[in-house]
Amino acid sequence: MKSKHQLEQIISELDGQDYGALKALIGHYNFEQFELIIEQIPKDPYAPPHAGIYRLLIPLADTSIESDMIDSKIAQIACRDFYAQRFFEHSLHKV
Repeated sequence: MKSKHQLEQIISELDGQDYGALKALIGHYNFEQFELIIEQIPKDPYAPPHAGIYRLLIPLADTSIESDMIDSKIAQIACRDFYAQRFFEHSLHKV
């Protein structure tokens, strides 16, 4: 797993390169409070960002999720969906 500083270094090295070079970002990156996983970069530079696959792993102890919110498979899916939607809605306001 790479550090956030290594990610910053990769990003600075990609400056000015063609779009295909972004595949160098694929990997696992350790931040203090979460892990960023970049699994797939969109193949087309004009594709929407959700065409890529990105994940954040946050320790359960660092969240406000209670154990009864994820005590079944359906509850886990609902909880993940809820947070994914909130994340997506929040990211729309940052662009």
